[in-house]
Amino acid sequence: ITIKVDDPSKVVVSTGYGEATPLELVAGENPITVNSYEQLNFEAVDGYLLDKVMWGDYPISSRVKSDYAWVYSSDEGKVVDITTIPEAEVYTGTIYVNVDDPSIVKMQFLNSYRAVTLSENENEILFDPENETAVAFMHVDYWTKMLYKVTRNGEAVPAGETEFASEIADGDVFEVQANFPDE
Repeated sequence: ITIKVDDPSKVVVSTGYGEATPLELVAGENPITVNSYEQLNFEAVDGYLLDKVMWGDYPISSRVKSDYAWVYSSDEGKVVDITTIPEAEVYTGTIYVNVDDPSIVKMQFLNSYRAVTLSENENEILFDPENETAVAFMHVDYWTKMLYKVTRNGEAVPAGETEFASEIADGDVFEVQANFPDE
């Protein structure tokens, strides 16, 4: 396999599962030997995203922080082309999330699956308006517990079975009441 990268200082490529072994890369083409059924991992460094990861002619990722692929014997001679982009060029939208108890709230963008760690009170969160068009809020124990209430711009967000999901737009304000009021 050949790994082609635009800038090796902006991406880490590793092989293996769990304790992955990072590869030493240079800009341009990097021929590597990978065993069949081995995992190949791609991760952008802080401040960057994987703009596109091409597995031959097939796109496997775009505008994500990390991804992986399994290598098979049929992949011999394949070129994996990885390009990066600064997060600031992608995350141009902003939403605001106010939360009463961030220790029990999980927030995730539905299109990109990017999770966001929240802090108490107001959180200013940048997002990709092209690819992150919806968000979900759920209890960290979402299979057994629900959040109390979520609003978007003052309007109630309907509760699903395990989460509150909503479309998003630049400037939206979400209020997340995780804890149920004392009865």
